[in-house]
Amino acid sequence: AMPGHGDWVPAKYSYGAFSEDGYYYTTNYGILYYLDLANGGNACLCTKPGCSHDSEECDTFLSASGDGCPMFFWDGGLYYVNEEASGVQLYRRNADGSGAEHVMQLCRSYTEDKKTIMVDNYQVADGIFYYCATISAVVKDDAGALREKREATVINRADLRAKREETVAKGTDT
Repeated sequence: AMPGHGDWVPAKYSYGAFSEDGYYYTTNYGILYYLDLANGGNACLCTKPGCSHDSEECDTFLSASGDGCPMFFWDGGLYYVNEEASGVQLYRRNADGSGAEHVMQLCRSYTEDKKTIMVDNYQVADGIFYYCATISAVVKDDAGALREKREATVINRADLRAKREETVAKGTDT
């Protein structure tokens, strides 16, 4: 059974984001919650009547990953990274969880068939989103078994105002 609205806890490996007044995080179901630091209130930000907050139908569904998604609070909005079939996407929501909007695709130059891109280790400074991404591919090993092989690790810089990104550093795995 799923816990009630006030009993949710962050996903086991959840990412979170602090704002001036609170902390945003996702549950194992990928639903956005907010912890008010002043009064300790903990609530789902969904406003859809009758919503069970346990599926993609929830207004504050962010990611199907049970591990949550990288997120940060900047310039009055909550930004989050979602790894989708179309590539790694950056979205923004209002502080109250409403108004999801697509900001930009990340790692665009690495998006191709059979590539996995994992964004981790990130920081925001003056409207610039710095992040590390690991690019992997599914390959067959000598025994014919499929496995994931890391091809490269990049550090990218995405300008949130101009919606442009560039690679700052790249390391290639052999």
